[in-house]
Amino acid sequence: MTSRFANDMHGTTPTRTAGEIQGWHVLTALLAFFGTIVAVNAIFIVTAIETNTGLVAVEPYRKGLHYNDRIAFDARQSALGWRHAMTLDPTSGNLTLSVDDKAGTPKSGLAVTGTIGRPATNAEDQALSFSEVSPGQYVAAIRALEPGGYITMIEVAPSAAEDQKPVFRVKERLWVKP
Repeated sequence: MTSRFANDMHGTTPTRTAGEIQGWHVLTALLAFFGTIVAVNAIFIVTAIETNTGLVAVEPYRKGLHYNDRIAFDARQSALGWRHAMTLDPTSGNLTLSVDDKAGTPKSGLAVTGTIGRPATNAEDQALSFSEVSPGQYVAAIRALEPGGYITMIEVAPSAAEDQKPVFRVKERLWVKP
């Protein structure tokens, strides 16, 4: 019984039929397959690095050390019972904050500061300096905002003295419609 790939010892040469898979076919298929995987992974890696730094907090270890302080602050703020209302008027460029105590009386004479910016980047952050326009109502002028989402972080201290620490914090998401 002779095979079609008989060697030269029998006086015949191997014959190959058309469409037969050879070694270079397999090599080319494997290189194309793994080359595609490597190229797609490279695109994903470059895109991920350019769009998100992965940084959740600037100093996570130090913030973690003060986590109990934050819990205590939140408990003190909750015990105050203060309420707030925030409105953004994109046409006038004003951010208004109203602060009332537990009984609903406007809180006057407070030092209010804060920031407004995009949630994903700090490139457009703006510092906010509030001034009291009526009892319990504080207004800050802001630059024009592009449509989209913003986060405001506001701290309220009992007075403008430098040694006064905040007693009330507000972190709120605002939307500017197109």
